[in-house]
Amino acid sequence: MDGAQLGSRACSTEVQGLGSMRSAPIRLAAPTLGEPEERAVLDVLRSGWLTNGPVVQEFEKRYAELSLWRHAVATSSATAAARLVFDYLVGAGELRRLVVPDLTFCGPAIQALHAGVDVLVTDIDPATLMLDRWAAPAEGEWLMPTDYAGRPSRLSGPKVIFDSAAFHGPFLKRRGYAAITSFYANKVVTCAEGGMLLTDDPELAAYARRARLHGIAIDAHGRDAKSSGGLLYDVEVLGQKSNLTDVAAAIGLAQLARLPELLRRRQELADEYARNLPAGAVPAGGEPGRGSNYIMPVLLGSPAERDATVAALRRAGIGVSLHYPPLTTLTALKGRIAAEPTPVTHDVAGRMVSLPMHGGLTRENVREICATIARALEP
Repeated sequence: MDGAQLGSRACSTEVQGLGSMRSAPIRLAAPTLGEPEERAVLDVLRSGWLTNGPVVQEFEKRYAELSLWRHAVATSSATAAARLVFDYLVGAGELRRLVVPDLTFCGPAIQALHAGVDVLVTDIDPATLMLDRWAAPAEGEWLMPTDYAGRPSRLSGPKVIFDSAAFHGPFLKRRGYAAITSFYANKVVTCAEGGMLLTDDPELAAYARRARLHGIAIDAHGRDAKSSGGLLYDVEVLGQKSNLTDVAAAIGLAQLARLPELLRRRQELADEYARNLPAGAVPAGGEPGRGSNYIMPVLLGSPAERDATVAALRRAGIGVSLHYPPLTTLTALKGRIAAEPTPVTHDVAGRMVSLPMHGGLTRENVREICATIARALEP
C-alpha cells in the first residue's frame, strides 16, 4: 500500500486531537485541487479530444520551459518514462548496468530489470540520504540518483538519469542525460496519474514520443490533422502503451499555474515542523527547505522510538508512512539485483517515519502532530 492510500483511509469515529475532538483523520497526503482544475477538465471534455491531443502538447511545452530541459515527453507515469529511457539506451547498446540507491522507490529498478539491465544497489550519503557520490561510471554503467523528499541530488554527469519523481519547480535542470518526474496523486503537482521524461537529446525524445504509443510513427491527433497522404501508418519501434491523456494534462496545466503557491505552502509547513518537532525527532536528510518538500521524513533515535511514535500517531488518527523500504528488503528483488553493503540505508529505514505533508494541512495540524510525537517520546 502506498503513501497516498495510507494517508487517506476513512475514519468513522471521532479521534482525540490536541485539546479538541477532530471528526476526521489528518491525511498523510492529499492533492490541492479546485475550480481551475475543474474548469480545465470540463474544457477538455467539451472539446471532444480526450487523449494524445493539443492539451498534452501544451503541457509538454510548459513543463520543458519550467524545467529548463529542451524536450519534455508526457507519459502515463514516471515509471513508464524510466522504461522508455532504459529501452532506448539498451537498444543503442549503451546501458548494461544501472546503479541506484537502496533508499528509493522500487519502480525504476523493476523497469530496468524488465528491460534486461543489471541493477546494482548502493548506499546513501548519511547527510543527504541520497546517492551523491560515485566514481566515473564504467562502460555500459549509468547512474540513477533519487531526489529524495523532493530535494535535488548533487550528482551530475553525462551518464546520469535523475529520478526526479518527487521534485517539481524551476530548478530541475542539472548536468545529466535525462530526468523523470511524476504527477501521481500525492505529488506536489498532480495529474491524478502521469509522468514526464525530460532530456536534451532530440533522438531520445523522438524515440519516446513514438514508443509511448506502441511505436506508431504519428499519433492520432497528427493523423486527424493531416490534409494529404494515405491512410496507412507505420510502427517504427517496438513500443508500449504509456501516453498521457488530455484530461490528465489539463489538470497538470492548471497545477503548473499554481506552482509558486503550492511550493510556498509546503515551505511554510516545513518551517512549522522545524519550529515544533521535539528534540528526539530530526528532519531526515537535513533541514527541509531545499527543493519542493514532497514529504516530511523525520528520524527518531532508535527503531523502538520510531515504532512508539508510529503507534501514537495512528492512535491519534494521523497518517504515516515510510519512504522507502530499502530495495534490498523487497521480496521480488531478492536474487535479481546486486548490492553493495548498505548499512546507512538500513539504519535510516529502521528509525524513519514520514509525516503528513500537503496543502490541506493547517499550522494547528502540524503542532498537534509534533505534540503527539513529543508525548510518544516521553520516558
